[in-house]
Amino acid sequence: MSKTLKSFYFGLFFLFFFLALASPTKAEVATPKITKFSATAESFSLAGAATPHNNILIYLDGNYVGYYVGRMAATGKTEQSFDFLFNLKNKLSDGRHILIVVGQDPTSLVLSAPSEEIKFLINEVPAPTLIKPESGSIIGQNNQIISGLTKSGTRVLLYLNNVLLNKTEILKHDSGTANFFFKNNLSLGQHELYVVAEDANQKISQPSRSVNFKVELPRPAPTMFPSVVNMNTTAVRPFIVGLAKNDSLVKVYIDKKYSGEFLVKNHQSGTANFAYRPATALSRGSHQVQAVALDRRGKASINSNLIDFQVKAATIAQGAAEARQQAVANIKEAQAWEKSESGAAVISGSTGQVENQSAGEPEAEKQQLTSLETIIDLLGTSSASAKAAQGLVNEGRQNQGKLKLSVVVFILFLVGVVGWLLWVNRELIKERRAQAEAEEKKVDAPDKEPDKLL
Repeated sequence: MSKTLKSFYFGLFFLFFFLALASPTKAEVATPKITKFSATAESFSLAGAATPHNNILIYLDGNYVGYYVGRMAATGKTEQSFDFLFNLKNKLSDGRHILIVVGQDPTSLVLSAPSEEIKFLINEVPAPTLIKPESGSIIGQNNQIISGLTKSGTRVLLYLNNVLLNKTEILKHDSGTANFFFKNNLSLGQHELYVVAEDANQKISQPSRSVNFKVELPRPAPTMFPSVVNMNTTAVRPFIVGLAKNDSLVKVYIDKKYSGEFLVKNHQSGTANFAYRPATALSRGSHQVQAVALDRRGKASINSNLIDFQVKAATIAQGAAEARQQAVANIKEAQAWEKSESGAAVISGSTGQVENQSAGEPEAEKQQLTSLETIIDLLGTSSASAKAAQGLVNEGRQNQGKLKLSVVVFILFLVGVVGWLLWVNRELIKERRAQAEAEEKKVDAPDKEPDKLL
């Protein structure tokens, strides 16, 4: 009996071993590849490449949604791959989705490995953009401003160290993008924060980038004083003066616009004074200035006190401008005068000479013209100057009176100079005669002495 059982077991083992050797080996199925994809709230479509004759199974969010029947290779031809295309018209839920495809051998039903995941969004609220603070930054305890951008029509939720700390109201802006900011009293130390957006239907976005930063004791803000104008600057580029802590980088803002920055010159007291002059001239009128101080690591203070000041044009510039305006106002273009009906004196526009004079013209005016021409000839002035001088005579009786007085003074001056020259010459002649007489006396003196001895 035992021999019979042994023979039975041996035959059964041999049968299974034979069947295992005779059974065909399962062939490995290549993984399909997605090359194109698009999706809307109502449908999605995809295209890709796969091994010939393999079926393509489509899975959306882990659920089977359809398949594509593989194309057989043509008789006598071998194809490495074929292209497939799949469309599904079905309303997709809002939010994130994941799509994959799998190849299947139609004979053995063996499946390939899943393709790479295609992740896409349907009507999801976009994540906010966090602008401030920057990752790795150090901020003062009194300067904890968190700001960024979000889609219009959403509110922003602030998470600090993975705990909801604050949130805004629904933010809207015509551009489609609204800005947000939080100002919280955070404790000293290291922190991590991120923000998410939520729309009116309570749809939540993905978190923004996570930011790590450190909160330290506040840095003192600069102290600003009224602007100064002195001999080293001008009214349109006044000195912006103030005080700041040593080792500070001071950034200056004029009319809420960045103007410039500089490193203060340290002082032994620990507080440095500074004087900043704008690089470009400021416009005339009212201005405001503020400053912010940063340490070597970039930790910024709060804004300094606000200073209002006025920019006025310099006194010299104003005087020059007024003189220029007055000069322009007094200059008149030369006009070609014609003979008037009243018989008044007429000046030619081309020569500047008197062309006609009425019989009743006073002799004094003729003498003035003659005297003026004589003085101009003596001084050697050009004809152009003569024309200008003669033109002045005819501008009015008052100007002629002033000119007559000037001529009289000048003639008296010339007479005085000539008289002085004559007097000097006379004195020189007298001096020379006296010297000559003295020399003659010296020559005659030796001839008279022998007579006295006799």
